[in-house]
Formats: sequence, C-alpha cells, structure tokens
Amino acid sequence: GLQGSAPDNARKKDMLARSQLEFMGYAVEWSPFNAGRLAVSTSQHFGIVGNGQQVILDMKGKNLAPVHVANLSDGCYDCTWSPVSENHLAYVAGDGSLTLLDLASKKRLRSYKEHTAEVYSVDWSGANKRYIVTGAWDNTVKVWHPDRPSSLRTFDEHKNCIYSTAWSPHHAELFASTSGDSTVKIWDMNDKKAIQTIPAHKYEILTMDWSKYDANILATGSVDKTIKIWVR
Repeated sequence: GLQGSAPDNARKKDMLARSQLEFMGYAVEWSPFNAGRLAVSTSQHFGIVGNGQQVILDMKGKNLAPVHVANLSDGCYDCTWSPVSENHLAYVAGDGSLTLLDLASKKRLRSYKEHTAEVYSVDWSGANKRYIVTGAWDNTVKVWHPDRPSSLRTFDEHKNCIYSTAWSPHHAELFASTSGDSTVKIWDMNDKKAIQTIPAHKYEILTMDWSKYDANILATGSVDKTIKIWVR
C-alpha cells in the first residue's frame, strides 16, 4: 500500500498499526534492538513556534502504545537510538539542545545546550558506536561523546543553516552534512576543515544518506526538486 492513489480500504488493510499524536511528527526512528519500538520527534505549528514532545511507542496489536513522553518547551525535530544500549536515545530541539534519555529510568542522562539556534539533525554513529553528530540553524555541526560534559569539536564552514547530518556506515570517523548554502560537506571528525565540499544543488539541501553498500556513494535531496547521487 505505497501508492498514494490507493483506495482508503486498501490503505487501511495494509496498515499494521497507528497512533494519534498530540503534535506533528518530524522524525521517526525504529529501535535497533526492539522490533516493535519506535521513537517519534514531534512539534506544534509546523515546528515554527510552540512546544514539542519526544515520544516512544510500542506496537500493541493494531495500536502504537506510548511508553514514554518527554515534554519540551520548544519543537523536537530529530532523534537517534544508541547502537549499543537499547534504552538510550538522543533527541534535539528548537532551543538549541541535545538530550540523552535513559528509558529504563525515564530520566535524562545529559542535556547539552551549546548550539545557539534550532538543532535540526542528530545521528549516533553505527560504525564507531561512540559519537553523536548534530547539525543546527546556527550554521554549525558538532560532535559529541555521551560521557563528556561538552561537545568534542565544532565544525563551522557552512554558510547557512544545517538541515541534515549523517555518519558514514563504513568509516568510523567520517560524516556528512547538508546545508542551506547548497553544499554537502564530508568531514573527518579529527580535522576541523571539511575533507570534501560538493556544490550539489542550486538551492537548500534538506536531506542526504550514505549508501549502505558502497562507502563512496551518497544521495542528496533538495528544494530544487531533484535527487542526486554522488561519488566522493
């Protein structure tokens, strides 16, 4: 049931479960440990103003039942699961914060607030399993370690807000970021300068993803209505 023109009864038949959220869904992430567990980042009013929630849902028959709801005073835009602990999750918000949550205790492990504008993207590395990368509308990218009290490094070459960040699934210290400056930058976390800059589109680049099969290939999507594949 992926076709948008499918009749309502076909779509309902193909739907495994549903949940009515209080706010608008901005990001969904399946747990890498629990097949029926889903993390959802939500925001009021299209994420422009208002509150947000980080919601954890479990599939219960045809329903998605809330396991935990973290209420935020700003929009919640993205989340990422720890690749090593089934109870740990990171999420980011419009107040510039990155929060690490422990679901076992329902408590925050850490909350960082170094970004000076909305944090729009977060990714926990599956290759090195230790580091987290965030991208914000203050034009910066930051790398974090969950055991450290502050960020490890800030990357500030972008000339406009950051829309997406993602670790390479093949190289433990490489990640990429996309921006409103129409570029994709590839970084080594040990080098403050980007190792490659791709002027990929005419307008803002909202999303990107690394190929899971080829370490040198990535895809980008832009406001210019194009999807492009790149070899780094």
